[in-house]
Amino acid sequence: MDFRLDISFESTAALESARIRFIGNFLSSLSASEEEMIVQAAAGRSVVFDFGGLGRMNSVGLRGLVRLSKALASVTELTYARCVPQILEQFSMLPDFLRYGKVTSVLLSESCPSGHVQGDGSLNSLRELLLGSELRLGDTAPIIAPSFCRTCGSQLERDDVDEILFGFLKAIPGHSDQEQAS
Repeated sequence: MDFRLDISFESTAALESARIRFIGNFLSSLSASEEEMIVQAAAGRSVVFDFGGLGRMNSVGLRGLVRLSKALASVTELTYARCVPQILEQFSMLPDFLRYGKVTSVLLSESCPSGHVQGDGSLNSLRELLLGSELRLGDTAPIIAPSFCRTCGSQLERDDVDEILFGFLKAIPGHSDQEQAS
């Protein structure tokens, strides 16, 4: 699947923002001129990286993403939304990456233990969880409200390992039970 960035701009009375959607496999770095164009277009706006369409990402793509995040963070507020497992694993392995932007939501892949097809016609469903309200770090594992199969009512099972996916929460102030209790 070819990689592309889909950039859209939105204006409200209170805010100018840009949403950059990562679509496909990010297997190479952006050129310096592409990065500069994005940084210039984003100046004065808040920027949201939307990872909902990200396929695979290799180390070259990751380096490019870190470089772009660092450049954008120097000129604007950066947030990471609809983070898929591929990017969450990178956040867990590179917690310094989170100093450039703030995670606002993750996409969690779930499936029915009985194999029932979910609402979108596939065995797996993607559920967006907002950090703080629907997802926070407990004493030993993330605390996530359960979701249920529409066909049989069974609790859906997560398709990825929580400790790997949500290890990044430990690096974010205010997302652990211990901090919320104090």
